[in-house]
Amino acid sequence: MQIQPRQQLLDIWQATARVSYLDGEWRPGGRDGGNSISDAEQLLCIMAPATEIPLFRLDRPDAVAGDVLEKLHGLGDNRQIPQRLIRALTDYIERYTAPDGTPIFSGGSYFGSNVDGEEAKQAQLDLDVVDSFSISVTLMLAIAGFTKIFRQMITRAALMEQLDALERMANRRLTAAMAGLLRSVSASPVHREHGTVEYEIPLAPAAESSSDRQRAVGGHDGRGQGGGSHQVAVDGGRCATALCERPHEQ
Repeated sequence: MQIQPRQQLLDIWQATARVSYLDGEWRPGGRDGGNSISDAEQLLCIMAPATEIPLFRLDRPDAVAGDVLEKLHGLGDNRQIPQRLIRALTDYIERYTAPDGTPIFSGGSYFGSNVDGEEAKQAQLDLDVVDSFSISVTLMLAIAGFTKIFRQMITRAALMEQLDALERMANRRLTAAMAGLLRSVSASPVHREHGTVEYEIPLAPAAESSSDRQRAVGGHDGRGQGGGSHQVAVDGGRCATALCERPHEQ
């Protein structure tokens, strides 16, 4: 079987541009509607390869490959594409920022009830979720890398102002996302038995109630030695991977 990763990425870009950029606007929203996670993933379909793989870079308009431009023609030419991405990225951050300037990391349509006929309550939809913190860190870092190079290619004052505004908003959201991860991701031992430690791993910020947390069990010898990764079952219908220690054989 022949593997063509470059062609596959280009095909993904073509499909993303076709369904995302319509009537001169970037259209967010997935199967269940937009939310801070799926909207970021949609943008990262373009931004991740464009900032991590040299052959796919879009921040140097005069150096964009011909086959890349062909696949992204729905987004415009080599000079229009970065500008339209800047607008789409700015819209994303503004959409998930409260009127007082506080970044929003709620799950929204990402959440759903596992009870037939029952809908999630608004208070539940408004809960911050670790996935949003994590994906925001990835996207904001991609923005930082993109704008750092692209600003060297432009001279227009208006476009420079747009870049400056995007960088400020991205830095603010990145800081908030990293703080959210620090608050949220921890593994607290809640029960110990011979050869086993039961951990509580919150999948929502620490400020939320304990009902929003999940519990996982992993092996540990209590001596801080050994190593390994175990996938463990958790309550609430989701899975988590816990890093835990394996007892040494006696």
